[in-house]
Amino acid sequence: PAGVGGGGRGVAGGGGGRRARRRPGGRGRRGGGRGGWGGGGGQGGLPPPPPATNIFAEVSLGISWSARDMSETSPSRSSLPHLAKAAHDPSRTASLPPVRFNVEGAVPVIEAADASLVEYILQNRPVIIRNSDLAGTAVERWDVQYLAQHLGDSNRFDIYAGRNNLCFRYYDPEKNTGGYRFKPFTKKHSLTFREFLERLAENAWKGKSEDKMYHYFQQTLYEGVGESIAKDVKGFRWDLLTTLRAAAPAVLGGIKSSVVWIGPAGVVTPVHYDEAHNLFCQVRGSKRFYVLPPDAFPSLYPYPVAHACDRQSQVDVYAPDLDRFPRFPQARALEATLSQGDVLYLPACWWHHVESLSDSVSVNFWLEQAAADPKAVQRPLPPHVLLSVRRNVEKMLASVVPPREVGPFLRELVEGRFEWADDGEAAPDHAPATASSTASSTTSSTSLPPQSSPAHSSSPTQQ
Repeated sequence: PAGVGGGGRGVAGGGGGRRARRRPGGRGRRGGGRGGWGGGGGQGGLPPPPPATNIFAEVSLGISWSARDMSETSPSRSSLPHLAKAAHDPSRTASLPPVRFNVEGAVPVIEAADASLVEYILQNRPVIIRNSDLAGTAVERWDVQYLAQHLGDSNRFDIYAGRNNLCFRYYDPEKNTGGYRFKPFTKKHSLTFREFLERLAENAWKGKSEDKMYHYFQQTLYEGVGESIAKDVKGFRWDLLTTLRAAAPAVLGGIKSSVVWIGPAGVVTPVHYDEAHNLFCQVRGSKRFYVLPPDAFPSLYPYPVAHACDRQSQVDVYAPDLDRFPRFPQARALEATLSQGDVLYLPACWWHHVESLSDSVSVNFWLEQAAADPKAVQRPLPPHVLLSVRRNVEKMLASVVPPREVGPFLRELVEGRFEWADDGEAAPDHAPATASSTASSTTSSTSLPPQSSPAHSSSPTQQ
């Protein structure tokens, strides 16, 4: 395309000659001078990135353009294709600190045609699926230039912004029924796609400056997104989802929704779990997941269900406070790195920590958990079911006692009753010990560190 190798007009421009720097002829000060993105003296627009033989090695978390270049063209005055290219480039990569998980291996990788795919689903085990073509039309077409062309100035979308790229943690103030004091990690905006790109481009110019703001696009797909996007979505392999549901009816329920995720390199969604199954497709760029099984619950110290950050871990996995979270070193993770076209199957209730290794576009599919058959309940309960039981017990208690009293209530229920038999004799190794460990794990989610203590003022509101 124009702009990659020079020649022609448009982004790459040919020719040039001496022209006024701000006129549509572009920045060519000498005949055949530089053009928009790699040609010579073409149309105006955003200045080119700094010359680099290896952009992966030389660009990290932003573009270091000169002050003169920044002053010549603002995002708001740029054409949409130029703006999209400056705002989002999958070759732009991030340098992230190492996680402090014990990483014990990698998530398995299989081909979509492999019969073992159904076994992974039936066993509630994560797996990377190659060559599925699940979101093939998106993988083929959905670079940001294409999305900008079809979403640019029409609808408004959900955009989350924050200064700390390492903590794009989900929160819902309406769920903060316990009145816990907390600091929102991001702020939600309603922007057109062009406005989103303008903010991405502006912050790409800032490099690593302290006033840099990260923006993340998270939008459920719906019919109003536009004719071309809707046509692409209809071209997804919905038949594959139907086939998987038919092969694993005891695991996969109905399709809930599909979400598009677009963001810059370096944005991190901290450890959390979801109550739905997730088929996560990487459309552009790359992402890295650290996934942990449901029974990592005691090691990850989730917030209480009556907190705005319900289902999120309290632990900073880059710098864990082991005085507050002493069981965290027991957490064991698997690593999964997704490239363009890869699909990660992530079972419901599996914990995951997600890093954008580059500027990224993704689309995922949420599927409900299948309705449980009381006559077919496994004994002992599988880890993902046990996690749901813990959560439901806590929710039930929070509905009948003040949420902040759930922790003390559970302690009173357990302490001195399950650890010891009559006359102070040690209890046998069977049922009481199991009940104690289960209840203690439940209790752990209801206790917050001191700085997250309940507020004495009104609950925070959505910003």
